[in-house]
Amino acid sequence: MSTSLAHAVDPHSEAHQVSDGPASGHEQAVGSGLVTGTDTATSTNTGAPSSVDTDSKQGTAQLSSGTGPFQGDGADPSQPERLIPQSPMGWVAYTVSLNYNRLATSVLSPLTHWRWFDRIPSSCLILGAVPSQHLLSQLQQTESVSNIVNMCGEFQGHLETMTTLGLVQCWIPTPDFTVPTLDSIWVGIHFIAKCQARWQESDGSQQGLVYIHCKAGRGRSATVALCWLVYFYNLTAQEAQQVLLKARPQASVDKHIYLHPEVVSFYEQVQEQERNNTITRVAWSGSD
Repeated sequence: MSTSLAHAVDPHSEAHQVSDGPASGHEQAVGSGLVTGTDTATSTNTGAPSSVDTDSKQGTAQLSSGTGPFQGDGADPSQPERLIPQSPMGWVAYTVSLNYNRLATSVLSPLTHWRWFDRIPSSCLILGAVPSQHLLSQLQQTESVSNIVNMCGEFQGHLETMTTLGLVQCWIPTPDFTVPTLDSIWVGIHFIAKCQARWQESDGSQQGLVYIHCKAGRGRSATVALCWLVYFYNLTAQEAQQVLLKARPQASVDKHIYLHPEVVSFYEQVQEQERNNTITRVAWSGSD
């Protein structure tokens, strides 16, 4: 991609930043975030892959298991070395889709009922679209977010902002308009599980939520969010889909996430681990 074209269509350049300002408790401006650290925490699940698939055919970036650019709390299981290459048309599609999401969550929100982010009740997750620098601070202050899962393959995030705020992120670069690989899903699940275990072991002072996002918060990140509901709670994949749809209206763009082969395989592995007493799922306390 030429430099001039990249600058012309890159939605995260200065020319494409919009003013930050929440509307009805939800952020309508856009940016992103990434923070990582070394893997020193112990996973609460030992029966699944712990690294992202590095096969280029799967579309994920090459990973290294060493240190990252941010001195985090050690919860991140992997550190991507580079962004997934984007073609000029890929950036155009990304920009158009991102701006549509901005419109649907602001001007058209009374019609679409879309919001920039939504809390998944009875869980530790907030599912949303790519956060701006302002939203990162807002999420920490008003929503008690302490960790981020970023599924964007096209954007690493605001490193300096994340460092300043002390947020830790697990970055799992996944191409836009694709389903995360099974290994990528497990990386996200392991990260969330470590966060959950750390909070449960603390005296309550470290309790917080995980903000999981992709570009729009309805595809790649919704897939991992659904899988977390299946992993932690005694829900079937289809039941988890219904929880997701009720919590986040725009997730209805794909009402059949639970049928994706990657999700089906994940659920089968979770069931196998439960039969082997590797994990113990808890009862779902939500209304659905």
